[in-house]
Amino acid sequence: MYGTAVMNVGHFVLGLAVATVLGADCFAADLYVVAGAPAGGDGTTTRPFGQLAQAEAASSAGDRIFVSAKSAWDMLSGPIALKPNQKLIGLSPTGQPPRYEAEKPHLTSSVVETAIYDAPYNNGSYKPTTSIVMLARDVEVSGIHFVDMKGPALLAGDRDISGTRIHGNTFSGVMPKSKSLIYSIVLGGAVNVSDVRVTDNSFRDGVTLGGITVQQRGQSAGEYYFQRNDFRDLGGRGYFIHSEDTSQVMTTILDSEANNLGVPPDSDVPGAENTDSIIPYLTGHSQQHMLVKNFHYKNDKQVGGLSNTGLELFIYGMRSEEDRHNWCSGCRADIEIEDSVFERPSTDGIQLANYGDRSIVNFVIRRTKIIGAAPRQTGGAISMMAQRQGNTGSRLTLLVEESEIIGSKAFAFANTNESGQSAAVIDMGGGALGSKGHNIIIGNVQGGFKLQGEKVTARNNWWGGAPPTVTLNGPGGAADMSSPLATPPKLVSASAK
Repeated sequence: MYGTAVMNVGHFVLGLAVATVLGADCFAADLYVVAGAPAGGDGTTTRPFGQLAQAEAASSAGDRIFVSAKSAWDMLSGPIALKPNQKLIGLSPTGQPPRYEAEKPHLTSSVVETAIYDAPYNNGSYKPTTSIVMLARDVEVSGIHFVDMKGPALLAGDRDISGTRIHGNTFSGVMPKSKSLIYSIVLGGAVNVSDVRVTDNSFRDGVTLGGITVQQRGQSAGEYYFQRNDFRDLGGRGYFIHSEDTSQVMTTILDSEANNLGVPPDSDVPGAENTDSIIPYLTGHSQQHMLVKNFHYKNDKQVGGLSNTGLELFIYGMRSEEDRHNWCSGCRADIEIEDSVFERPSTDGIQLANYGDRSIVNFVIRRTKIIGAAPRQTGGAISMMAQRQGNTGSRLTLLVEESEIIGSKAFAFANTNESGQSAAVIDMGGGALGSKGHNIIIGNVQGGFKLQGEKVTARNNWWGGAPPTVTLNGPGGAADMSSPLATPPKLVSASAK
């Protein structure tokens, strides 16, 4: 029903094969915005708008807004606030879906966002109010290259954005100096939200730029699905999931990649030495459930500081007394990592850090490789801070099976527990949690385990033909490494992808 319309804007020809682009769905209206179009347009194919603000003013809920550019040098500036069920769709100069990055229209910021993270740097709550695109319920954003950001490109802004789809976009470049990291996509808020999907996007090249953050707070619940997103050469995290108060967050992360997240330690970027590629970060009385599957982390340039882990679960507490109301009390985290690879982390590879009281943590690692970690915190390729001095009542479980922990520059696994009371059940084979074992744990420079106040069961594993060593830091630690495998197990893991 939508045929092909051709328009001439100066030397620019736009062929809009709308039926080909998006099928024959019927929308309220189609509006067109072209960077570099002359003034006086009406949003039609022959006389497109030249500014996003014009499309916002003229559009209604359910409309489609197509954006494109006369040339690679032309770009559009936000902000634009989408209405429910709208679609903001980038087109190539020929009016087709962009086949590659160079064909995507450029959108940038026109307003500098002044919001910064509460202390500690880049870890506290983050409440920006401006963005290039303000999201709404059931909207779609696709085929756009967001550049030179001065604040978030996409922002939920305390709106219910349930049903939103964000896919096929690129996010790159950030203003040279900012008071804290700027995240490309900022989701969450104090409202319930479900079925938000962010897929097939690329985030790259920004010393103060991060990928996706969820900032859930109040009594709200959020459900988010992330797949096939790529993060590289960023000063900020890939996935930063922050929960406050009594909020609950469910996150699924599939088939994503990250490389070179963080900055050199001497760089003047506040907090950027703490750039974990994925971090579920809990405060207050919040809860999180996270599944990470087919995730591939690398740090080829060895950027970042001593807290630049591949993945960290952080349960907040034991900080400044003025912030005691945000310390975790009864927080709960259920984290599963499957079929993933963590290569050459510049510090501990996977870390559980519990600074809260009465925390409940269930952490599972299956069919995952941790290769060449260089631990600088707790000391393990997998590390656990079970309970700090002054904390009480936490219960943590860690199950590791059919995984590979190879070539750590310190230990394969290390833990601390300063509380004087056992808080963890650690099963790497044959223990109370039902781990199959069948892990390959070899080539770790300082040994298999460094333990404080906790016992590890690690039966039915391959240690390279030699008995592993155990280093104890005080009383209460022990490791059962009986029934070692005589030959390496044949593992089916992320390496087979």
